[in-house]
Amino acid sequence: MRIVDTARLYNTVTVLTLSGAVVVYYVCLLGLFILAVSIIVPSSLLEARLGHPIGLSNYIVRGPGQVQIIGQKCLMDPDKSRGA
Repeated sequence: MRIVDTARLYNTVTVLTLSGAVVVYYVCLLGLFILAVSIIVPSSLLEARLGHPIGLSNYIVRGPGQVQIIGQKCLMDPDKSRGA
């Protein structure tokens, strides 16, 4: 192989390795965050705020405009931020 081909191969492998490491890091960080929230935040509090029984998906997925901050004005819901 030529030197240029070897350098291109090394650069490609480096980018792929770093990209994979970043993805794995964020997946681990999400897992640790969900674990910490499930330990610290009582499920009854989340259930009371949402108004229905909760599951794992409620800790992970919230649709756009549905972010609620307890004790503060909700800035993500356009209706609530206008005072409607």
